[in-house]
Amino acid sequence: MKRTLPIVLAVLLAIVAAGIVFFYTRGAEQRVLDEQQPVDVLVSIGTIPQGMALGDAVGGGLVEATQVPGNMAPVGAITAVTAENSSLISLNNVDPGQFLLTSNFVTELPNVSPVDVPDGKVAVAFVLGDPERVGSFVRPGSEIVVFDTYDTGGADQGGGTGSLTTRTLLDRILVLGVGDTTTQIATTNPDGSAAAAPVPSAQLTVAVDQDQAEKLIQAIRTGDQLYLGLLGEGTEIRKSNGTSDGNLFD
Repeated sequence: MKRTLPIVLAVLLAIVAAGIVFFYTRGAEQRVLDEQQPVDVLVSIGTIPQGMALGDAVGGGLVEATQVPGNMAPVGAITAVTAENSSLISLNNVDPGQFLLTSNFVTELPNVSPVDVPDGKVAVAFVLGDPERVGSFVRPGSEIVVFDTYDTGGADQGGGTGSLTTRTLLDRILVLGVGDTTTQIATTNPDGSAAAAPVPSAQLTVAVDQDQAEKLIQAIRTGDQLYLGLLGEGTEIRKSNGTSDGNLFD
């Protein structure tokens, strides 16, 4: 009897362990099957303009229902048009081929105040890093001067052999808005492969006239290096031929 008791216990433990493994495996297989079961989702087949009701988008043929595996359906996907969501309106334009998400639709559009652009001016935006934009000191309502460092393609303005010159591009420009963003700069991984690193920067929107806008856009598009200066009350910026290596210490 003493000999058979351990054998019986071992057999019982083996049976229990086998049962646990069986049910766990069966449950895992069922979970995989459940994840792969197709689910209904709504997809845009035409552009849904901002402010259009979901029900109107469906009625206008801009939406169709399709099925995707459950594990491929995005979080918040709209599965059907109901009495509760048919009157919701699109927060922004929804391009063709997009899953319709609950985050795409709202009960009413947010009341966003338009940018107050002074008469006779246009709003132009550009992105600069922290040092170039005077850190966080430039705010809406600030007045700035824009300096531009550019390649003269030969001798510098001071008669030297360098080709980079810094000059005042725009004087006393009104800042309308400042928003934080990030830009990607080229870098290198430890293994020597190329990579990109995000760098904090800011998007500034300024009020300029047509001539100033053309100069600013030209400098941005040609890769010139812009640098801002924050103007104090009464500060006057004089015209000059700029500064280069040839006249840096004059």
